[in-house]
Amino acid sequence: MSASSPGGASLPAGVTPLTPTDPRFLGVHRVLGRIGRGGMGLVFLGETRTGTRLAIKVVRPEYAQDTEFRTRFRREAAAAQRVHSRFTAALVDADLDGPAPWIATEYIPGPTLSVVVSDDGPLAERDVRSLIDHLAGALRDIHGAGLVHRDLKPANVLLGPDGPRLIDMGIARAADATSLTVTGMQLGTPMFMAPEQATVDEPTAATDVWALGAVAYFAATGKRPFGDARADIMYYRVVHEEPRLDACPATLRPFVEACLTKDPAGRPTVAEILDAGAGLPGPRRSTGMTPDVPIAPDPEPMDDTPADDTQVPGAVAGLDPASGPDAAPAAAPAAGNRRGWIIGGLAAAGVVLGGTGVALAMNWPLAGGPQVLGGPPPASLSATTRSEIDPCVVGRWEQTSMTDTWNLLGEPVAVTGWNGRVLEIQPDGTETVTYDDADPVTGEMSVGTIVDTWSGTSTYRITTSDGLLRFTATDHSGASVDRDLAGFTETYEPPSAPSSAVAYTCDEATLTQREQSGSYEATFTRTG
Repeated sequence: MSASSPGGASLPAGVTPLTPTDPRFLGVHRVLGRIGRGGMGLVFLGETRTGTRLAIKVVRPEYAQDTEFRTRFRREAAAAQRVHSRFTAALVDADLDGPAPWIATEYIPGPTLSVVVSDDGPLAERDVRSLIDHLAGALRDIHGAGLVHRDLKPANVLLGPDGPRLIDMGIARAADATSLTVTGMQLGTPMFMAPEQATVDEPTAATDVWALGAVAYFAATGKRPFGDARADIMYYRVVHEEPRLDACPATLRPFVEACLTKDPAGRPTVAEILDAGAGLPGPRRSTGMTPDVPIAPDPEPMDDTPADDTQVPGAVAGLDPASGPDAAPAAAPAAGNRRGWIIGGLAAAGVVLGGTGVALAMNWPLAGGPQVLGGPPPASLSATTRSEIDPCVVGRWEQTSMTDTWNLLGEPVAVTGWNGRVLEIQPDGTETVTYDDADPVTGEMSVGTIVDTWSGTSTYRITTSDGLLRFTATDHSGASVDRDLAGFTETYEPPSAPSSAVAYTCDEATLTQREQSGSYEATFTRTG
């Protein structure tokens, strides 16, 4: 049974009804439902006066209040006006100067490439070749507008009813634009990032070709050419090691190897890929020169034309599959038949800082209380140990405040947030924490603002005695986090944490948690 919008219209799969605090209109566009939450804001399904459906992203208040961010936001919006392509999501409208800036793109029903491969397995070779052709067409149009996409990855490829669309122009900027991000900050996704991005060199059209090869390999094998690891390890592999292509079909391997050449000048150009037709170009001799991106004139100031930022499965730029629902195409076949539909229609925490490209892993806070470093691993959640639970804490609680200090990159960072997260504590000592309606956790680091947006649920085993609430086991497999640090975004599952304890007080209305020897303190109001 499908959900309905405020006006009674049925909502597409994966789109949820609006909450009482969600807007009903953005500009002149009616808001129908909530698509999901991304690293930069909330994404809604909207509709124009003529009935055209839109994906509208509303920027978070902390970004909207940042003058530097608004400058970059306008620049990216103006630059995105240059792109006119049937292989990308069309820009429809935007409000860049209001108290809550928003951008709107056409709504594209369909799953992402990452979801299709995860659900159904690798694509057939003919599907991969068709995918390459469509993505190369998108890159031709993006580069022709004087832009570099910078973040081509499976999560940014929507398999729409009329074929693949490349989305997420949020970090694509005019190649000659002045960077407004922190000096040395990479933009992109480590598993699909070219060596020049990992070492903070200026990306060019060849940077997108590298990512095209990595995406083609993923589509053909379900694997990533440099494996899966923490972000800092991925950066090292991309720069210093050769890709692992043993699983690649023999007919595609020369093309993938050519795209993943360390020297940008050794990669095929987009024009060569498109001109090859049924064949695909292989390695070519390096000229010692990096292919340039044609630079378009500076854009005129914007009128009503918007910017695309990022898209989610079946919707808009800005969401990773882990942080937003996947909207299935309205008339798409079932998952098992998606191969023919494609042809016919055709994650570990880390961040790179500093101009030298040095990668530094971030330490993680315990999601249910204070950060604890070291110590034994948590006990299994399936343990049958009898729990001792104060009856007062049993029930449903909603957080109203939280302060803490997290150790990130060796730096103590004061953070606040999580207001709206819900604790469900059972008499048997099971605690379920739901984050979907919680505020992001934010803090100020020396390199910029960090924003952690949590979604899903975590489960704990707890006991209470002597005024202490003890976390004896942790399961974060149902939760994910979008971490944004000065414009660099990663999505991942938080790791399990060691056993820990907090002091607590409880009455009929309020629950408080306080770390005895630390800075964590949170208050909750009983809601059930």
